[in-house]
Amino acid sequence: MVEPLAAGAEGFAPLLLPYVLAVLSSTHDQAALPIVERFLHDPHSEVRKEASEAVAELHGHRESARDAPV
Repeated sequence: MVEPLAAGAEGFAPLLLPYVLAVLSSTHDQAALPIVERFLHDPHSEVRKEASEAVAELHGHRESARDAPV
């Protein structure tokens, strides 16, 4: 379900991109990180803001998964 969002992220209108980035980060799938990072330098401030938050969420999840007891 998320794969089409990731594959087509570049084609979404700037109005929709923050929602797409939020969905990608909510998956906590580290494969989404390079996709989300591409938008850190987007010309639209709202897209950059959501990309930054998405990267933080994905990194935070990676750190918490690393610290989880086995």
